[in-house]
Amino acid sequence: MDWTAKLSDFGMCKEQDAGKSHVSTRVMGTMGYLDPDYMETGLLRQSSDVYAFGVFLLELITGKRAVSDTGQPLTSWVFPLLDQKKPEIDLLIDSALGSRFDRDSALKIAVIAKFCIGDEELRPEMAAVVERLKKLVPP
Repeated sequence: MDWTAKLSDFGMCKEQDAGKSHVSTRVMGTMGYLDPDYMETGLLRQSSDVYAFGVFLLELITGKRAVSDTGQPLTSWVFPLLDQKKPEIDLLIDSALGSRFDRDSALKIAVIAKFCIGDEELRPEMAAVVERLKKLVPP
């Protein structure tokens, strides 16, 4: 199995002049990373890249692919687990890690990912995501 990370969808959204919009006749990208709002409207936004990055974070902590062999998106499996008052981080973490991970940091990454894949209007900007992730790295 090839687990090489593929980040090629990032940056599909480019800034445009105020008042202009991007109109596309087809949705392009890698299944599993595609923002549902983009698939519905055909409009790429910066939040579409944030969504894809959230999926990438989920792949890192779960050890699972963006879309399973059965076609189930990772987000549909993970979101209900994260959308609880106390997320069940032990069910999310890649079992191959055993106990070789910081539970608190993994939970924080999962929560960051949850906001990235959440409602388009509530997604953080990428700069905010990076800042929160930087705080998890020891000095």
